Amino acid sequence: MHAGWRGTVNGAATALLWAMQAAYDSDPAQVQVAIGPSIGPQSYEVGAEVVALATARLPDPAALFTYPNGADRNPYFDLWQANVQLLAQAGVPVAQIEVSGIDAAQHTADFFSHRAERGRCGLFSMVAWLEEIERG
Repeated sequence: MHAGWRGTVNGAATALLWAMQAAYDSDPAQVQVAIGPSIGPQSYEVGAEVVALATARLPDPAALFTYPNGADRNPYFDLWQANVQLLAQAGVPVAQIEVSGIDAAQHTADFFSHRAERGRCGLFSMVAWLEEIERG
């Protein structure tokens, strides 16, 4: 799944968990999550609209914004931790959420970053599978 700031604040990760529950009777407590290379918190400068929506919709928005250029400038948003917060709130144990920590905007030789490369685009892939587990 891809979730930029709009998808994140609109609950894309939670919606995916609900869809898995509805279709496969998945238990969020058994889900393993990997957040792969994507724009990182040191690179993701956002505007006031993102702050407003995140503040209204995310569990702990204050932990997601930094102001490296001063409080009077645009903040930087930690998309990784925003998704961790939402997944944890939905029942996925934090210990089962792995964040790669690879900032695609700072590693454009290896990954595409639409924002860092001003519109240059490429493709990523996602791997997912379901395993049946015994419930006791």
